[in-house]
Amino acid sequence: MAYGIQIKNSSNNITLDTTTRVSNIVVSGTISVNSGTTQEGGYNTVYSDYVNFPGSTNTSGVQTTAEFAVWVAGQTTSTGAGASLFEHIYIQFRYYSSTSQFRIKYQTYIQNKAMTYKYIGFRF
Repeated sequence: MAYGIQIKNSSNNITLDTTTRVSNIVVSGTISVNSGTTQEGGYNTVYSDYVNFPGSTNTSGVQTTAEFAVWVAGQTTSTGAGASLFEHIYIQFRYYSSTSQFRIKYQTYIQNKAMTYKYIGFRF
């Protein structure tokens, strides 16, 4: 029985096989947050909802995050103040035996600033 694909170079060496690891998008979408007025460490701080990240697990106490990455790009959706040097985002993971999740922590000095983030989660 045959399955998958193999790619060979001009020397007939296999460069891509069914077991070759390549970047794969596991999860993608958008997260919207509003900085509100809750102060944490001098910043207006908000946490997004958690996003499931299938395949990134904590099996027998060993986290598999070395094989995964999350890329985040933000866009201001408010009509108020623009980008600030005092805006920070953090990606926070939490692990379960069957799956993992991540969320975005957004901090700014600006109150009630709406942001939308596009995210892509990769497996390498």
